[in-house]
Amino acid sequence: MGSHGDEQDWDAAAASGHEYEGEPVEALLGVWHGASPAAREAFLAAAAHHADDRLDPGTWGEAPTEEAESSAALSQLSRDFNRREEALQSALTVTQAAKLIGISVQSLRERVEAGDLLGLKAGREWRLPPWQFSAETEKGYLPGLRRVRSEFPAGLVSLCLWAVRPNPDLGGSTPSQQLEAGHVEPVVRAARSITSAAW
Repeated sequence: MGSHGDEQDWDAAAASGHEYEGEPVEALLGVWHGASPAAREAFLAAAAHHADDRLDPGTWGEAPTEEAESSAALSQLSRDFNRREEALQSALTVTQAAKLIGISVQSLRERVEAGDLLGLKAGREWRLPPWQFSAETEKGYLPGLRRVRSEFPAGLVSLCLWAVRPNPDLGGSTPSQQLEAGHVEPVVRAARSITSAAW
């Protein structure tokens, strides 16, 4: 990456005769789509290498201050903790969940440890979000949770939110509804396709 040939390739795409009007980002996208994969890699490597360089304020706006960045980070953490608290308030205890699906407390803990059931820790005890249980399924809980959890790019609290929201990649149904119907593969693909930035 970053070879002279790649640079020429990128320059050629930029000078390909297209006239880019409007916003700078639109112009960049036009060049990007006209570049080869090698040229794109060279561009991304250069961008990463110069990540600390100042951007043109006229194009991108002023960079946030350290105080603004700190405030944004604190706000995000507050949202995360609030989401966790909300998830815990509606969650089942191990005893409640075990009774619900007709297994022993020890067996339920083993399923949580294996990833077949999803649990949040409240102190030293597990709490289990209720959306993963269903009387319509063979075992009383949704299939495929371990696989979905392994593909989902964010934490368990975010997964709990994602699981119960309508998803355009799933025809407008929620991931939990698809799992309840036994459609594990589409949910795994949907989890794989998103990025952590969305959460």
